[in-house]
Amino acid sequence: MNFFILILILLFTSCDFKPRAEGVENQIHVVVSFEDFSKVKTIIDSIFLPEILTPEPESFFELKYILAEDFDKIKNYHNILVLSILDIPDSTGDKLIYSFLPKNSSERNENKIFSKRDVFARDQVFSVVYGKDFEDFKNTLIINSKWIYNKYFNFYRDRQEKHLFKRREQHDLSNLIFEKFNWKIRIQHDFTLIKEDSNNNFIWLGRAFPFRWLSFNWNDYNNKLTFENLNLDTLLNEYSKFYNNDILFLKKYRNISRDKIGNFDAIKLEGLWEHNSDVKGGPFISYFFYDTNLKKLFHINLLVHNPGRKKLPSLLQLEIMSKTYSSKLK
Repeated sequence: MNFFILILILLFTSCDFKPRAEGVENQIHVVVSFEDFSKVKTIIDSIFLPEILTPEPESFFELKYILAEDFDKIKNYHNILVLSILDIPDSTGDKLIYSFLPKNSSERNENKIFSKRDVFARDQVFSVVYGKDFEDFKNTLIINSKWIYNKYFNFYRDRQEKHLFKRREQHDLSNLIFEKFNWKIRIQHDFTLIKEDSNNNFIWLGRAFPFRWLSFNWNDYNNKLTFENLNLDTLLNEYSKFYNNDILFLKKYRNISRDKIGNFDAIKLEGLWEHNSDVKGGPFISYFFYDTNLKKLFHINLLVHNPGRKKLPSLLQLEIMSKTYSSKLK
């Protein structure tokens, strides 16, 4: 009998019985006392609201500041960040923080920032940051700014990937590309094949509302060529021919970084595009990588046009599709 009681207890206390997280998936609820708010806001905004030109400035996240005494009202939301500066006296934020901290004072001094998933609800990121004074708090965040941002961004990205392929997926189109060219990606259900040019090794996928393009070009490459030898300006300018020379990739506001496409190292180039004759434009991303299975240099290009509305979520969905790339060893 005791065994069955134990099983029931384990079942009813398992994560599966926590409620699903509520609210907007890219909104972070920042829980802080009234006394600490003016000190923490600037640094929190700088970490979670970096501006990306689309061309209008956008950020992936929205921040909603909540007083510590209202914590119970939002504890089941997707993204929660609890903050406190301990030497600024208050009766709410510090009390809330101490309820999450280890009892041992030496452990409290060592771990002033931590993050966990599914604390109060499923599909939730919950984090705590505190400091004995403002300088201690600020230094902890500066040192860990990228880490704490990625805790929320990576989980947001994972949720977007689940939504992206949740309804239907275009397996037939993906398999058709694979049979012809020995590479494939996962394709969301409402994308269509706009153009296939086998002579020039070019595939163009797209959808509307909002307007999104995802295209691929691949060519033989010299295996002694390195990323540093690639002339990205030339590759981008030449790529415009695939869009009937209607698209201009602007040189201003570009950002270059390293990334991965599938299992391959890649160069990621972000910037803005505009139409040569129409009043259109928006953000683009180009990925350049060597597929060592196929012995090809690939260029994947992502374009979004969504005037007056958010563009980063659509761009992220294109990135997610791109990163499902895989190929067959010849």
